[in-house]
Amino acid sequence: GLLTPYLSKVLGTTPDRGTLQLSSQITVHEGVLMSHHEVVAAQVRFPSDQPTTLGLGGNRLVELLADREGKVHLSFMVKGRLDGKLDWSDLTAGALREAIRQGMARSIQRTLDAAQQVPVEERLRNQLDSLGR
Repeated sequence: GLLTPYLSKVLGTTPDRGTLQLSSQITVHEGVLMSHHEVVAAQVRFPSDQPTTLGLGGNRLVELLADREGKVHLSFMVKGRLDGKLDWSDLTAGALREAIRQGMARSIQRTLDAAQQVPVEERLRNQLDSLGR
């Protein structure tokens, strides 16, 4: 797929199944190229669950990043001067890596927030119940 070379750089592996929708908007202003990318991936599976370079197995990473419908949404921006000697492949991989890291952080925060949503009364009752044992 279109992102396979970048995923390989970022994760050290690539999925063997799934669908990908990529939309890109590219602008050039005063010699600076900015490309904004929106990625939606569905039914993504990795061939094995060996750890990626981010520390998690690929399938576990997908579970962490996926929404309730099982889709992974990533958004990232790649920016650089056109007259510079830039490695656009490295820039894109770096931006994708950061988007994945931010997605992981949001997922962890949602999990922590959900744990805090337990009503105070229920938490107190659980505490009291545990004291009675």
